Amino acid sequence: MKTGWIVFLIIVTCMFQPGCDIRNYVYTDSSLKWIAQRSLKKKYGEEFVIYRVWDKSQEMFFATCSPKDDPEVVFDADINKNGDGVESDGYAQEVVAKKVKELLKDDIQELFGKCYFRSEAYTYYNAPEFKNASEITIEEYISNVEYDHIMCWIYLSSPKKSKSDIDKEYSYFSQVLQEKIRNKTIPKLTVIIYFSNDEMIEQCEEYYTTHADINYEFGRKLDNYEKIVFEYENGVMNMTYEEYKNLRETYAE
Repeated sequence: MKTGWIVFLIIVTCMFQPGCDIRNYVYTDSSLKWIAQRSLKKKYGEEFVIYRVWDKSQEMFFATCSPKDDPEVVFDADINKNGDGVESDGYAQEVVAKKVKELLKDDIQELFGKCYFRSEAYTYYNAPEFKNASEITIEEYISNVEYDHIMCWIYLSSPKKSKSDIDKEYSYFSQVLQEKIRNKTIPKLTVIIYFSNDEMIEQCEEYYTTHADINYEFGRKLDNYEKIVFEYENGVMNMTYEEYKNLRETYAE
């Protein structure tokens, strides 16, 4: 009875608000997921899986999605509740992020052994529309955006390394990776190395199968681990060997 009265009061209140659409208050997760699937299919001509939906405003909602044929690509979208379509989405950005991951993942795995590696491209707001999002290349994407920032996260399981291992790591980051970034004309890339453990790696693998970004709760877990952060601006790494070595030895203890 109490729930019924609350719904009734919402309806009555809404009726007296200019421009208020009662549908804004009665959408369910199921109906919003259906709207998201339909809107994304209309835009891209393919099927999508919707993992979660949540409100952005009375007129719009967020959805976390994947193309049905490529679950490794997980992105967020801003979608109109009334079915008018997709306002913004990160499909092309996450396809590019996946390509960056594929470009580097074998190197990272060989360098660090057991670890979890992911990448992400920022941001989909104010970015041009890419109708061929599923097939876009890194070069095509970068050449069509005014500015973009690629992030790479490496979660280590066994952080302890010898000096020769550290030398090899820095040589890779300062030479091989630096050259790959230049070849792909990526203007800015940030690498974040977390000194974590097997449990955290497993949590990352599970979390990122259905999340496109780090939420507050998961971010707090990551705050428990030390990290090294360095960037490449126009293909140049901004951390010296001594800086990397000192941090690597300190956090590997």
